[in-house]
Amino acid sequence: MQRVVFKKLFLLSKKEEAAKEISLSPETTVVLGTNDTGKSSLIKSLYHTLGAHVQFHRKWAEANVIGVLNFIVNEKEYFLLRYQNLFGLFDQDIKPIYIEQGITKGIGIRLNNIFNFNLKLKHSSSKEIVNATPAFQYLPYYVDQDKGWVKLWSSFEDLTHFSGWHRDLIDYHIGIKPKEYYDLSENINSLDIQFKELSSEHRIIQNAQTKVKEKQKPILFDIDIDLFKKEIDRLLQICNKLNKEQENYRIEISNLKNQEQDLDIQLNIAQKSLSEIEKDYEFTLRHNSSLPIQCPTCGTDFENSLINRFSLVEDADSCRNLIIDINKRKKVIKSEISILQDKYNKKSINIEELNNLLIEKKGIIEFHDVIRSQSNKEINNAFNSSLEEIELDSSK
Repeated sequence: MQRVVFKKLFLLSKKEEAAKEISLSPETTVVLGTNDTGKSSLIKSLYHTLGAHVQFHRKWAEANVIGVLNFIVNEKEYFLLRYQNLFGLFDQDIKPIYIEQGITKGIGIRLNNIFNFNLKLKHSSSKEIVNATPAFQYLPYYVDQDKGWVKLWSSFEDLTHFSGWHRDLIDYHIGIKPKEYYDLSENINSLDIQFKELSSEHRIIQNAQTKVKEKQKPILFDIDIDLFKKEIDRLLQICNKLNKEQENYRIEISNLKNQEQDLDIQLNIAQKSLSEIEKDYEFTLRHNSSLPIQCPTCGTDFENSLINRFSLVEDADSCRNLIIDINKRKKVIKSEISILQDKYNKKSINIEELNNLLIEKKGIIEFHDVIRSQSNKEINNAFNSSLEEIELDSSK
């Protein structure tokens, strides 16, 4: 487990011609002072130096303060300097380790490595899975007195570089998912981007092939019997592949419908529980006295106190939140089922078209049809070769 000790925080304002050295205890540090003496600015300066973006008081921001934090991680000592958006990391002998503008890349990754912070998040614009900025390491442990009490997870600025990070942040700090999960997520996302690029190229070639085929007359004869057989085999392989994909969609749809049924059961239980709690609460209100009241259901005596009534209200709120969460999850599952059902139906159409092509009877062959067939075959071979190369790259 990482052992982190903050030793000293140095603050310097050239504009104010003032400086301050704050010694921090390795065990516990308590900051005391009356209002407007700088307690919040001191704490914010520590997080600011560590790479988080905080909202300073206007006067403090105008002072353009330089921060230097002296800290120890696993018996190794560092000095971290921040001046505006410039960062400098130094060892215990004040020798530079790394200097950079901005926190999102080099210095951010180095701080994450020092603190063994491995959270990966999805970037809002590029959609890539990348290293979270250091602010996400401190976010659960700091509440800004001006903003943090009003809106959850708002104590730091500039968190919108990442999308959908709340659940991942909670899972990481609670320890639900191991470090390997985030490493694999990054690899999967990278492969997914490559696959989408190959899929896009695959669609372009397929569209070009389709347009060429629309201009061609149907190929009724192939003078090369072996090649004709290979073409039939290729169509059969595609048909088998489509059948397998269709079966996979069917299994996924069945699994999602099972999940939907489970959620319906949970929803029914939560709704019944909410109804019972609301009845209990109304019962306590009707018997608003200091004497114990008897439960109309089980006959047990309970203290009819304000605390117990608050407890019922909290339980009711919990049930309502659970009902909302279950309905959201059901909506997501219904959407996924709809998408999979569309894909399943499209595969059915493709399979039917291939089967019709395989059983199509050939008509009378004319010589110019043979010539056209041969030229069409060469064009289609070129397209098919390109498609097979892309499919091979996608399967790696």
